[in-house]
Amino acid sequence: FWCSSGNCFGSLVIFVVCSSFGHICISAYNSFGKQIEKYNWLDVSLIGMCVVSLTVSVISLFCPIDEVAFFILSGIALVYMLINRPLRNGLLRSITNLWKRLSAFEVAIGLSLIVFLILISIWAPDDYDPAYYHYQNIAWNERFSVVPGLANIEDRFGFNSNVLLLYALFSLKFLFADYIFAFQSFFALLLLLWILSEISRNRDNLCRIVILFVFLVFIISSPSAISNTSTDVLPNLVALYLIARIFSCL
Repeated sequence: FWCSSGNCFGSLVIFVVCSSFGHICISAYNSFGKQIEKYNWLDVSLIGMCVVSLTVSVISLFCPIDEVAFFILSGIALVYMLINRPLRNGLLRSITNLWKRLSAFEVAIGLSLIVFLILISIWAPDDYDPAYYHYQNIAWNERFSVVPGLANIEDRFGFNSNVLLLYALFSLKFLFADYIFAFQSFFALLLLLWILSEISRNRDNLCRIVILFVFLVFIISSPSAISNTSTDVLPNLVALYLIARIFSCL
C-alpha cells in the first residue's frame, strides 16, 4: 500500500511539474510567434519533460539534484497551475470529454488496463543495470553536483543520462524514506490514456486497436524495466507514441 501510494503521489507530482512547464513553454512560443498552437496533454507533458530535463542538467553542474531542487521546481509548477485557470479548465474539460465518449464497456476495459499498469509499476525487482550503477548514479546526483573524474572509479558512472537526473529529482526519498521510480510508469499511463482516447474518437479504425495491442505487448515484455530505472523504456515509449501518432492519422 505504501509503495502504491508513493507511485500515485509521484505520478501526480510529475504530471503537475511536466504539464506546467510544458504549458509555460508552449505559451511563450505562442506569444513570441503570435500564433496559437494546441497540443494534447501527452504532448504538453513530453515538452515539459524536455524543459525540466534541460533545467536539471544545468542545475546539476553546480548543485545536487536534491529536495531543494525538487521543491523549487514543483513549487513553481504548482503555483503556475493554481493561478492559470485556462490550464485547469482545459484539464477538466479533457477528462470530462473522454469520460463522455467512452462506453461502459470501454470504461471497464480502460480501468482494468490502468489497474494492470499500476500493479506492474509497484513491482520493482533488482535488475542488473539498476543494481549495478543506476542507483549509485542517482545517489551521486542527489548528494553532489557533477564530480569531475568520477568515471575513473567506474566507467558507467560517466554515463550521466538525463533520465537518471529526472529519477533523482522525483525520487521522493526524503518523503517516503525509499526511492519511488514513478517516471516511466507515469508516461506509460499517459500513453495508455491517449490510446484509449483515440480509440473512442474512431472505433472503426483498426490501426488504433493495433497500437493498443503493441503497447500492451511492450508493457508485458518489460515489466521490470517499467517499474525500475531503465534508461531505455522512456525513449522507447516516446518512439512508440510518435509512430502511433503517424498511424492514428491513417
